[in-house]
Amino acid sequence: MNNNKKNGFSLNWRSFAFIFVAGVAIYILVPNLLGVREAIGLLKNMNTYWLIAAVVVEFLFYFGMAVLLYVILDVINKKLKFWDLIRLSYLSNFAMHLLPFSFVGTGIVNYYFLRLKGLTSGQTIITIVLRNTFTYLAMAILLLISVIYLPTHAELSRLQTYIVVGLIAFGVCFLVYMIYLYYHKDRFYKSAYKFAGFFNWISRKVRKKPLISKEGTLEMVDEIYEGLQLLDQKRASVPYAIFGGFLNWFGDIICLGLVFLAFGYEIHVGVLLFAYLISQILAIASWIPGGLGVVEASLGLIIISFGAPADITWMSVLVFRLLSFWLPIPVGMYSFYSLSAEAKKEKLALEKVKNQA
Repeated sequence: MNNNKKNGFSLNWRSFAFIFVAGVAIYILVPNLLGVREAIGLLKNMNTYWLIAAVVVEFLFYFGMAVLLYVILDVINKKLKFWDLIRLSYLSNFAMHLLPFSFVGTGIVNYYFLRLKGLTSGQTIITIVLRNTFTYLAMAILLLISVIYLPTHAELSRLQTYIVVGLIAFGVCFLVYMIYLYYHKDRFYKSAYKFAGFFNWISRKVRKKPLISKEGTLEMVDEIYEGLQLLDQKRASVPYAIFGGFLNWFGDIICLGLVFLAFGYEIHVGVLLFAYLISQILAIASWIPGGLGVVEASLGLIIISFGAPADITWMSVLVFRLLSFWLPIPVGMYSFYSLSAEAKKEKLALEKVKNQA
């Protein structure tokens, strides 16, 4: 903990220490399992140009998130500097890496700093809800595209084919169910409360207290409807919001594909999309900060199950996580302190004006 707690928010340095130690363990363990000499050989033969391209493309993840926030803020008639939105994007990812219940931690951080930037409580909740709606809508669409495209993979086994067909059927049924809930608000309330109850059950096991109240759940559903009504009034903004949601995921996905190319392996697009998105879902479900260990294991095992070389896959996953997980942490930390300092200055300036009046 540090002095930022006085401002209503603090960094969790215990989580940071845990993440660092766990990360070091992973980066020592995997090369030893592959063979240190073999791992070093793969790294020496990497294509530098593809690696540089992967580093550059990873920025799209944060740029897409900033674009999405910009569009949503425009819908509610609020304006923030795009540079502030870029920093908020890095800060959100930083919080996801440090805080348990990572998606909840991201929401808390966004709520705190958007409020500091002058948004009302209602505007902030609508912004967060709409951002998550478009982000995970884009994720669901990409997952559906991946399972539709997977059958074009030449080495797909019969079992994998059955799994793909099952996932397509599940995706279609889920989409139909969500449309049904939207047009039946009472059912939406009940389903949302049951869903929150599941997370509260896990939260009580881990944190000895519920994660979200019944009132909070109902308020979130109301904010979804209010946000969608605002979007309905500004329909021209919807394509840009969807674009931002897709761009957010494309930054990570293309980065992973380019890392594989740097090691000389061209991964099947369907496998790339499917493995990445499933690993992200498992990371969210695990509630481990940043999905550390969960993403590495699930991503590597899924890709290998579709016929990719094990040595190249594990090294590609480690390099990808270095670019997408570890390198953005210093930028996120800078964003945290710079936004906190600016908020403190603005608060002092406002108090000075009030005292003079």
